[in-house]
Amino acid sequence: MRLRLGQGRRAAVAQQFANLSERLAHDLAVQPSSELTSLASRLNHAGRTRRRPFDAPSILGRGGEDVVDAPPLVAVSLFQNLSEQASLSVLSAALAEDIIIDLARFRTLAVLGRATAWAMTREPDLADWRRRFGVRYLVEGTVREAGNAIEVSVCLLSSGSERCLWADRFRGDLEGLPEFQENASRSIVAAVQVQVEAAELARIRHHPIECLSAYELYLRGRAEQRRGNPGSVESAFQLFSQAVQRDPGFGAAHAALALGWFGVGACSGSEAGNAMEYALRHAREAITLDPLQASGHLMHGMLLQTLRDFDTADHCIERALMLSPGDPETLAFSGLEKAYHGEAEAGAALVERAMTLEPGYPPLFAELMGKTAYIAGRYDSAVFWLRQSQNRVPTNRAWLAAAAARAGLRVEAAAHARAATATIERRLGPARLQEIGGPIAWLRGPARFRQSTDLAHYEEGLREAGLA
Repeated sequence: MRLRLGQGRRAAVAQQFANLSERLAHDLAVQPSSELTSLASRLNHAGRTRRRPFDAPSILGRGGEDVVDAPPLVAVSLFQNLSEQASLSVLSAALAEDIIIDLARFRTLAVLGRATAWAMTREPDLADWRRRFGVRYLVEGTVREAGNAIEVSVCLLSSGSERCLWADRFRGDLEGLPEFQENASRSIVAAVQVQVEAAELARIRHHPIECLSAYELYLRGRAEQRRGNPGSVESAFQLFSQAVQRDPGFGAAHAALALGWFGVGACSGSEAGNAMEYALRHAREAITLDPLQASGHLMHGMLLQTLRDFDTADHCIERALMLSPGDPETLAFSGLEKAYHGEAEAGAALVERAMTLEPGYPPLFAELMGKTAYIAGRYDSAVFWLRQSQNRVPTNRAWLAAAAARAGLRVEAAAHARAATATIERRLGPARLQEIGGPIAWLRGPARFRQSTDLAHYEEGLREAGLA
């Protein structure tokens, strides 16, 4: 019904609603749901304008503000050269093209094609962009000289309100033009992805759960996941589960659900023993549904690393980085996996890059940076970062205890060790904890170290802190 309504086939929608209503009443003795009734009610909206012979939003299912099944469509206009140097016109075009290509790597965004977007640039009218193509967000920018440097200014606009949602300025030297172009485009892409997701979440923040599409449920789940506390982990898990139920073919939601099963908050109770099986199933389903979605490969690699299939895991991580080299989350998660793999400094560099691309990083990034810093032997840094996310998951207190002990903070280390032990004991129960060999034996499971020396290094820190 939603697809036919978006295509303007109002008679077909009316007939389908009548058929469904009759079958529901006859077979199940129930009335149509509020979602079906809401879809049917749109047929009675007055003031509709006659469609053009070719209406792209209608064909693409983007015919109005209330059509929300598809990811938001972003357009990137040709950047304007404000300098007198004709050579900078090449940079303007190249930078905009890089942004289009890298934005297209995000499978939860849709990007308007270059030729169409740049043709529209000659007559920039946000209302026209929205009416003709269903564009929700527009990236525009300028390039100018600033002495011996280049200055690029960029702005993300909402086509609905024509507000500037985000803006920034990037400066670089003419001599280092290729490197500047790459760094600027990746920073812009990362910021646009984060800001569009935030704007989409604000748009649906007060919508009732039962009225949300799979994509909107996924957005809600992402917001919960980023809050970084035990309650939000469980809430995110439930939202991702509903997204998959609403749309079983939504690859990104399957990958997010795999992370939910992988996370400590989702793997509890009677289903704990099956958590890894469920996580692997959703990660593989994400890859099957969308092989170009980096998160599926990333989750598969993390799970295989937990199962000690390190060579295949490394292949999956590299695949994720190749598919989405400018995604802060892919970089951050891959950084910790690299550290577990025995490449601590390379892993730390990836997490630092993620934080640079997303300065307002979530607590999860601090956790990943802290663990990577500990593996690299930078204990003061590990303490600093882990203090910012000490309660996000049950293992974090243990990591913080080990880092504090190695940094010479004995009193703090002992306090964190007691808190970690109490958390694990509440989770498993005293009898079960004793049966498996104590807190360190339990913590050994999620610690995905390839090299035995790295595992020993971690366990030594735990013992120094006072964990048995």
